[in-house]
Amino acid sequence: MEDRVSRYPGRIKLIPVPGQPDTYDVLRADEPVVEGTPINKATLLTDSTAALLGLNDDPEVNDALVALFLLFKPCFGKYTGDHNASGSLPAGSWTARNINLGYKPSVIFVWHCTNTTNVLNASNSVMATELTPLEISGYTEAFLEITPVGFILRHTHTSGGGQMGLNINAYSYSYVAFR
Repeated sequence: MEDRVSRYPGRIKLIPVPGQPDTYDVLRADEPVVEGTPINKATLLTDSTAALLGLNDDPEVNDALVALFLLFKPCFGKYTGDHNASGSLPAGSWTARNINLGYKPSVIFVWHCTNTTNVLNASNSVMATELTPLEISGYTEAFLEITPVGFILRHTHTSGGGQMGLNINAYSYSYVAFR
């Protein structure tokens, strides 16, 4: 969409309606430099877009936004890591953290929040669409696995031990998952 750009924003002209005292038609007199996109059904929510979302009966834009929300069902969450990979577990052993969303997500983003912020840091994040294996600095293999009701963060310990992965003890993590 494109905004209307006017030489005289908000200017109108009042035109008297013949035979109707104190009644006027309003005409824009703002002298647009750019006409802009009109705000109407064709530009806000076409019938074909509404049909794609399964909407009928003359839906409004808000109906489409609700349908998108329900279609993708985003779920935002936080957790604090509860695994301490200090080398006390033997190489090849597994630990896992289950996150239950109540539905099978199609995409998940998980990231580590540093300095009490919730800013996505690419060096501390992972995205998954099914099963994503990660080799993190040769210490831990981490897997973010999608399940029928959520996802599992798995870690297998190698001989290097160390504090790596997506469930480090006392670290804050955030995630967003989409249906």
